[in-house]
This record gives sequence, structure tokens and C-alpha cells, in this order.
Amino acid sequence: SKEFVYYKIEIENKSSLDFILEYFKFFIQTDGNKKGDSSTKKLLELDFDYYEIYGENKILSESSQIYVFKFNKFTLNKEQILLIDLKEKKGSRDLILKIRSKLINSPYNLK
Repeated sequence: SKEFVYYKIEIENKSSLDFILEYFKFFIQTDGNKKGDSSTKKLLELDFDYYEIYGENKILSESSQIYVFKFNKFTLNKEQILLIDLKEKKGSRDLILKIRSKLINSPYNLK
């Protein structure tokens, strides 16, 4: 459907310990301009702005896990990025991924 866009994310766990995922959170961050304005972050809401389609909450040691998310179609301007926040349950191996507007505005077909 042209009203939605799907994102496939593969997370690789190179550790000898399993990674138990507490959550994925998605934000649209707008950088402040050169005049000293601060940046802003808008949280995208699960089951409103996006839906989790596929993925397990455990990434086994030395393996990878694929996640697929369905978003209401959106674009970003040059000052915006998509932040993906992954939180480990009962751990401290948290990740923040920054996706530039160029990739969001020019997605390619999933395989």
C-alpha cells in the first residue's frame, strides 16, 4: 500500500551472551539551526505511527535477528534524522542508531 512504508532492520549480536530486547523506540530528531537553537525529538508511537510486523525479543549469542516495522508513510527534511533506540532488558548494552533523511526519503524494495 502507498500509505505505508516498511523498514527491515537486522541486528547482529557478536557477543557470547544472548541479547534480550526490552524495547525498540523510534524518534524523529530535528537538529537546531546554527543560531544556537536546541534540537527536538518526537517519539513515534507504537500501534499509532508504526507497527511491529516481525521479530523476536531475543537475539542469540553470535547470531542476528531481523525485525520488520510498518510505518505510516513519512518523510524527513535535511535537518531531521530517524533515531532508533534499542534497550537491553536487565542489561546495559543499549544502542542508538541514526538514520539520515536521504535513506528514509529514498527507500528501496525489501527482499
